[in-house]
Amino acid sequence: MTSAFYVAENEAITASLIADDKKRLQALPQYFGDRHMLRTEMQIYHFLDLLAADYKGGFWNYYSLSNGGFYMAPVSPAELNCVWTDNYFEGRMSADAAGITACLFAINMMANVTFEDRFSELFYQLREYAFSHPEAALIIRAID
Repeated sequence: MTSAFYVAENEAITASLIADDKKRLQALPQYFGDRHMLRTEMQIYHFLDLLAADYKGGFWNYYSLSNGGFYMAPVSPAELNCVWTDNYFEGRMSADAAGITACLFAINMMANVTFEDRFSELFYQLREYAFSHPEAALIIRAID
């Protein structure tokens, strides 16, 4: 298979924390492009605000995925009560799962407004990772 999204069946997609300050500064332009990095970042925060009323802001971790994808998630030990009324979803998620969900919403929106392939690719790469996440059922229900 020649798709950019193909990962061998026995290869798990892994997430790696981007901890180095210099690499963190380069992450948003690398994945979202100079032109759209701020808008995409703001949309991710906005979607989490809409999804989780009990989210009150804070530091976010950035993650690169072994399939070329990316996501960001707030740092919080507490689960977030998440509600998405458009599809009748309600559930408690870790901050990591809620961040993935917010990124999927925002990246999908950016794909639809920019028509740039990078956002479609990022969406499918992150969705593939979400399928293997411990909270996959919640994430998929939330974005369905």
